[in-house]
Amino acid sequence: MSKTTGTNSRAPDTAQMQQLQRSMSFERQTVDADKRTVEVAFSSEEPVQRWFGEEILSHEPGACDLSRLNGGAAVLFNHKWDDLIGVVEKAWVDADKKGRALVRFGNSARAQEKFQDVQDGILRHISVGYQIRALNCENPDAKADEEPRYRATDWLPYEISFVTVPADTSVGVGRTLPEPPQTASAQPENSDKGKRNMNQENENTVPAVAAGAPADTGAAERGAQDERKRVAELLAIGRAYAAHGGIEAAEQVIKDGGDEAQLRAAIMEKMRTQPTATANDIGMSDNEQREYSLLRAMNAAATGKWDEAGLEREVSEAIGKQQGRTATGFFIPTDLLAAAGSRAYSKGTPANGGYTVANDLRPDLFIDLLRNRLAVAQLGATVLDGLVGDITIPKQLTGNSVSWVDENGEDSGSNATFGQIALKPKTVTANTELSRRFMLQSSLSAEQFARNELINAMMLGIDLAAITGSGSNNQPTGILNTTGIGAVAIGTNGGELEWKHIVALETAIAAENADLGNLAYLTNTKVRGHLKTKLKAANVPGYIWQDGDTPLNGYRCAVSNQVPSNLTKGTATKCSPLMFGNWADLLIAHWGVLDVIVDPYTQSKKGALVITVLQDVDIAVRHAESFAAIKDVVV
Repeated sequence: MSKTTGTNSRAPDTAQMQQLQRSMSFERQTVDADKRTVEVAFSSEEPVQRWFGEEILSHEPGACDLSRLNGGAAVLFNHKWDDLIGVVEKAWVDADKKGRALVRFGNSARAQEKFQDVQDGILRHISVGYQIRALNCENPDAKADEEPRYRATDWLPYEISFVTVPADTSVGVGRTLPEPPQTASAQPENSDKGKRNMNQENENTVPAVAAGAPADTGAAERGAQDERKRVAELLAIGRAYAAHGGIEAAEQVIKDGGDEAQLRAAIMEKMRTQPTATANDIGMSDNEQREYSLLRAMNAAATGKWDEAGLEREVSEAIGKQQGRTATGFFIPTDLLAAAGSRAYSKGTPANGGYTVANDLRPDLFIDLLRNRLAVAQLGATVLDGLVGDITIPKQLTGNSVSWVDENGEDSGSNATFGQIALKPKTVTANTELSRRFMLQSSLSAEQFARNELINAMMLGIDLAAITGSGSNNQPTGILNTTGIGAVAIGTNGGELEWKHIVALETAIAAENADLGNLAYLTNTKVRGHLKTKLKAANVPGYIWQDGDTPLNGYRCAVSNQVPSNLTKGTATKCSPLMFGNWADLLIAHWGVLDVIVDPYTQSKKGALVITVLQDVDIAVRHAESFAAIKDVVV
C-alpha cells in the first residue's frame, strides 16, 4: 500500500510517483566484452530535487525492493519501453549504500551498437526508473519557506537505462528529466495499479495539478527529434575519430550546444597537436628503443635471417597487428627512425659516409622532422599525424548573409554552408643505396647515416608533392595544380617579376578575405637571386628582397629548389613560380609508420643494398582562395 508518513501539510501523493528516474555514471573498467556484461551503480542516497522537495532513496535493509530487477528486468536506452537492449542479471545493495546491478546486453543489432558505444566510452551514464511506495518526511516541522525533505523507505526499481544526457554529472547522480506530478495515463503499462492508491489514513496529500492550456506537443516533439538527431550525428563522428579524442570532443560539443563543423574543427586541432603512434605505444621500453637497430633489420631483411634481429622483428609484427596490415618489408615506428644516433665514426669516400662524425642529436618525434625539414611545413602547413583510415576535413563553402526586415517581417538571410575535403592514404616511396662494406665497417655511423638518408629522401618527396603534385597517377594535388587559387600573370610569354606583381599577388588573397593566418611566400633560389638585385621602382632606392626574417613586403619567404624552374608560358620554357598564401590551409596528412623494403639483388654486382621506404601521405588545400601564385616568372 502506498503511503506517506509525517505531519508536513505539503506531503506528496506517492500515487503520483510512478515514473521517477535518477542517473549515475559508471566505470568502463567494469565492462566484460566477452560476456557482454557491465556492472553499474544505479542508485545512491544522494538527495535529488523534486517538485515536492528533496527526495532521498533509503538503502537500508528492506527499503529497496529488488524483486523486479532480480526477476530479469529490462535494460533500456533512454527509458524508452520499446528500445530494449539488454536484461538485468542480478541486483544488490552494497555496504556503501548504493544500488548495483550486473546487466547483460543482447545480440540484436541495436543492442550491439549500444554495447559498442559503452566500450568506446560514448555511453557513460546510467539511469534507473523506479516507483516510490512509501515516504517519510524527515523535517515535519519545517517552516513554510524551508525545503521539505522526504526519505523513500519503500521503493521499487523496475528498469535500468543507459542514457545520453544525465541531469547532473557534477555530483554523479541526478535526474534525467524534470518530473511534474503525473496522472495514471502516464504510468507504465505493466505497473500494478492496485498499489497506487493513497493510504486513506493520510489526509495530507498534494491535490492533482489542474489541467492548463494544451501544450504545443508537436513543436516539443520536433525539437526533441532534432536534438536526438544532433546528438547521434555528433557521437557517430566522435566514434570515428576515437583515437584522436573524438569521443571526448563530441561530448563537449554536445554539452556546449555546438554543431558538426565545430566538432570537426576540434578533432582537427587534436589531430594537429597529437603526436603519431610511437615506440612507447607498442610497448617498447627505453632500453629496447636504444637497442633497436635499423641496420640489423635491413641486414635481416636482405638475408632472410632474423635470428639476430629478434627485437626488430617483434617491433614490426607489433606494428602490423596495431595497423591491421602486413608489411611489404618490415615496419618501423617513425619516432625510432627520427631518433638520434649514438656516437659514431666512419671513414671512406665522403659521398658514402666519410664525413659522418660524432653526433649527439635530440630524439624528436617524426612530426617535428616534418616541420623542420619541409619548406611548406616551416611556413605553417597543418600537419595531421598518426592517422588511421580515410578522414574528412570540413571547409566553409559560403558565408552567412545578413538581411534587414521590418517589425513583423521574416529573415530572408541564409546560413553558412559547409563541404568536406577527403584525405586518403597515398603511398610515397623513397630510395637510397647503402654499400655492404660501409655498413660492416662502421655500423654505428651507418645506422645514423641510413636513417638520415631515408628521412631526407622522403621529405623531398612530400615537399615536392605539396608544391607541384599533379593529382593524378596516385599523386596528391599540390598548390600549383589546385583549382581555384588566385592567379597573377606577368605576360603572354612570361616576364620579369616586378614590385607591382607582388602587390597584385597579395591583393588577390585580400580580395577573397583570406589575408590572415600564416601568410608567407614560397619560391626558388633563382627568383630570390633576381629579387635581391631588383629595385622596387626606377630611381627609388631599396631592393625588393630585404634583409631579415620578413624579406618580401614584411612577410616571410621560404626558398626551396623543390619549387620548379621549368614551367612553360607561351614561348617561355624556364618559368618559375612565386606563391603567397595562408599556409595553415595546406593540409599534410601522415599515416603513422614506415614500411621498409630491402633489395639485395638489383645492385648486387656493386655490393650494395637498395633501400626503399614507403610512407602513406596525402596533401590537400583546405580553401583554394587562401593561395595565389605567379607561374610565369622568367629569370
